[in-house]
Amino acid sequence: MRILIFLFFLASIKVIGQDESFVELSNGERIESDNILLKEPVFRKAHLLVNGTEIYDLDEVIAYQIEGRYFKKFTVGSLAKPAFFLRTSHGKIDAYSAASTTMMMNQTTGGVSTVSNRWDYYSINHGPLQKVRYRFLKNDLKESPKAMEVIRKIRGLRTLTGIFYVAGAGLIISGVTDLPNAKGVPPTIIAGAVMYNVNFLLLNSKRNMLIEAIDAYNAEMQ
Repeated sequence: MRILIFLFFLASIKVIGQDESFVELSNGERIESDNILLKEPVFRKAHLLVNGTEIYDLDEVIAYQIEGRYFKKFTVGSLAKPAFFLRTSHGKIDAYSAASTTMMMNQTTGGVSTVSNRWDYYSINHGPLQKVRYRFLKNDLKESPKAMEVIRKIRGLRTLTGIFYVAGAGLIISGVTDLPNAKGVPPTIIAGAVMYNVNFLLLNSKRNMLIEAIDAYNAEMQ
């Protein structure tokens, strides 16, 4: 279920920018075209294909935009190498998001599990990147009453996610304790897993609301 939720996030993420498509290279060159495609072949490096013939390795690209979706390369925190982030808000504050889902083989059960990650950052007036966090934004957005209205809603959602997290963990621990005497998977483990997935949905909603607060700030503080 978690992977479906994660894919829903990818499908619903906002497009920020204008309609033109272009590529910006590390040497300062900018290539504009209506025919730019991102290619990710299995046996060679990912690259941008321009006008059907021109190939630009992503290593030499610092940013690109395709049909209004603007991506910029950053090297941040836990990421081992530079990655392209999708711009999700634009104005005095720019916000960027990157997401990935990795399939992993479980050596014990032989099954396949998924590990999903999402990274959200923002930059004020093209300054250094800062993680999108409630505790940071409630201070950085305080000049905007509209943004603070969204922040207050997020405060309530934070309380709700905390309740689901604690309750889900408690149910799973209780179920694990009952495993030796149970026939099959105890209902408490199933209920706890459901609560964890609901909590994951709420966390994604909170993240999206934080971007909404940045949007409100940009609209009010132009």
